Amino acid sequence: MISTTDKLRCVLREISYRKHVYRRRVADGFMTEAQANREIELMEAIAIDYRTMAAAEAPQTEMFTEKERAVMEAMITIDGHKLTEGQSMSVRVAITAFLMELKNDKQFADSLGLIGIAYQARLTEVMHIILNNEAS
Repeated sequence: MISTTDKLRCVLREISYRKHVYRRRVADGFMTEAQANREIELMEAIAIDYRTMAAAEAPQTEMFTEKERAVMEAMITIDGHKLTEGQSMSVRVAITAFLMELKNDKQFADSLGLIGIAYQARLTEVMHIILNNEAS
């Protein structure tokens, strides 16, 4: 059986691989930067989904190695202020929850109109930044 945690690890490796390969493909003219960014963004969205599912399935200490936890629980800095571990986790959870709500509840998303689209775009971008900062 392939666990959700195994799938998450695979997705995280794929994101790293795509960042490396797509940079070269864009430079060589085989892919536009917009295409590369979109493909990476899609995988990062999948990583968010799997991270949420994996966290619900097993205690954090059993799911990941110490190194993996350090990457996933990296501190978030906003305007030069480092958030605590709890605050950083809260930001990731809040963003993930809201994005999932927008994705899964079409009526809710539709009721927000254009602002919902703007929220989704900006929060996806913020999650992309968080994932990039945590992975480095």
